[in-house]
Amino acid sequence: MKKAIVYFSYTGQTEMVAKTLYEQMIQKEAVVLIKLEALNPKDNPTLLHAPDIKAYDEIILGTPVRGFQLPPIMVEFIKTIDNSDIPLSLFVTHHFKPDFLGGNQTINQFKKLAKTHQIKETEIISWRAKNKDARIASLLSKFN
Repeated sequence: MKKAIVYFSYTGQTEMVAKTLYEQMIQKEAVVLIKLEALNPKDNPTLLHAPDIKAYDEIILGTPVRGFQLPPIMVEFIKTIDNSDIPLSLFVTHHFKPDFLGGNQTINQFKKLAKTHQIKETEIISWRAKNKDARIASLLSKFN
């Protein structure tokens, strides 16, 4: 089974989690790490490249929360994969401690956008929460 970790990061927090996940998974299975890049990533993004997802059996998406929702670049990417039956998982990173301050809304938005896909796992990583490291470990066990 070949997996892709496709992520976008504003500040490096999401990238750190994506790289940690990749480093753990590559030891056991075929996985690639793909960073989404775009012109104007914060507003009206134009993806510079959209990976060919047909080459993968599962996709794990990683994204920060932006204003209680998915960043525009991740919304655009999810729209490009809408007609696929490849299972998706998602982790989001955000600054606030409680999940209801952006994390839950972002997960719900993702589920609505990806309604044609099987959603395997989701996780929220808060950078200010005392259990941040435990959440990252949970992410690794869920996705690995």
